[in-house]
Amino acid sequence: MSPQEVTVERRRGLERHVQTVLTMGVAALMAWQLSTIEQMRVELAILSGRVDALAARVDEASYERYRATDAHRDFALRDQAIKALEGRVDLVEEICDGK
Repeated sequence: MSPQEVTVERRRGLERHVQTVLTMGVAALMAWQLSTIEQMRVELAILSGRVDALAARVDEASYERYRATDAHRDFALRDQAIKALEGRVDLVEEICDGK
């Protein structure tokens, strides 16, 4: 082998070693990424459970809350009672004025 061929073979060998190291590095990074993704998935599942629990608490707390529809109903009943009382007052005034 000529010195030039030896140099070419050394470069090829070095390139193979660099490729091997890079491949192992990429494989290690991918393994780390997959483990990180798995941890994040587990944490997301835990957070999802907590959000569901909080949503249930909010629903439970707001179940007995006074809503706008309740207020409209109560105001309608109040207005109806006021009209009935106004009618009675008008009737009493008519009777008193008629004497």
